[in-house]
Amino acid sequence: MFAPGVDDAADKRTLVAAVDRPLNVLPRATTPSVEELTAIGVSRISTGGSRYWAATSAVVHAARELRDLGTYDYWGAVPEKMTTARAAFSA
Repeated sequence: MFAPGVDDAADKRTLVAAVDRPLNVLPRATTPSVEELTAIGVSRISTGGSRYWAATSAVVHAARELRDLGTYDYWGAVPEKMTTARAAFSA
């Protein structure tokens, strides 16, 4: 079961107790942490398009920096992020 827009932990706990189906969550910035959701009894966390928008935000930030400041400070985080991505997706 999905309950869009229900971010309050107590409300989620009530839903888990009230229904005989797994509760699925589409998190937003105000959603409890994964650890809290697990403790509540949430069965699935779906990120939807949020990862796409996070990546798009980083691209826009870098493009604005280049356009407005003419600098490349966004490169400072690239080596760490490349290492993390390679580790996450290596065989």
